[in-house]
Amino acid sequence: MNSKSKKLELKSIKTQLQKRDHEIILLKSILKKVRSLKEKKNKVKEESVLENLENELNSIMD
Repeated sequence: MNSKSKKLELKSIKTQLQKRDHEIILLKSILKKVRSLKEKKNKVKEESVLENLENELNSIMD
């Protein structure tokens, strides 16, 4: 292989790695958002259960 083709190949590999790194960063960001939404959903669900229990207790006490 001559020097020019080696340089082109290295440049291509570098570009591919940069694209892959960017994709990994995006995927990590998406994963973080999904986890956050899942936590919010669970929190809302817990609050709803607690609210229902409180309402039931209040109705029993009345």
